[in-house]
Amino acid sequence: RTIMSSSTDTLQFRFPALGDSILSRMNTLREEHRFCDITLLLGGPEGAALRPFHFYGHRVVLAASSDFLRDQFLLHEGRAELSVGVVSSVEVGERLFLSCYTGLLEVPLRELVSYLTAASALQMSQVVERCAQAISQFLSPTLSSLELERQEKDAAKSSTSIQGASSEGGGRL
Repeated sequence: RTIMSSSTDTLQFRFPALGDSILSRMNTLREEHRFCDITLLLGGPEGAALRPFHFYGHRVVLAASSDFLRDQFLLHEGRAELSVGVVSSVEVGERLFLSCYTGLLEVPLRELVSYLTAASALQMSQVVERCAQAISQFLSPTLSSLELERQEKDAAKSSTSIQGASSEGGGRL
């Protein structure tokens, strides 16, 4: 979109898709390990039986997406690798970090709380907000229906117990 600024000899151009385009290109560079200046380690500590997963990235992208990582980068300036122990699941961590580049996060419903927990630890506010909304929208009704189902089963058991007791004692006078 082009608009004329208040000054009659200046044009102002807006590029609404520029952010998405740049992130997409940065992700391609990340996948090619080009210009990456940080490697995030997820999983077992270095030297453990299970080798940690390496996520190659750009500090500026990750710091802009996660206050926790921004603070860690400031505390450990100059380090090429950073172990991210606050995320217990490698898959969850990888998907969260990848979402910093894609703007898309696919979360299996059964793992929603795990993503919320990890995003909270990483201080990824937009992800936390979306996960919390999803929990109230998708899990709260599920939990409510499970509670109702349990109550109905308990009531059916009680009713069966009462009927059994009255039929046992009903023949004796």
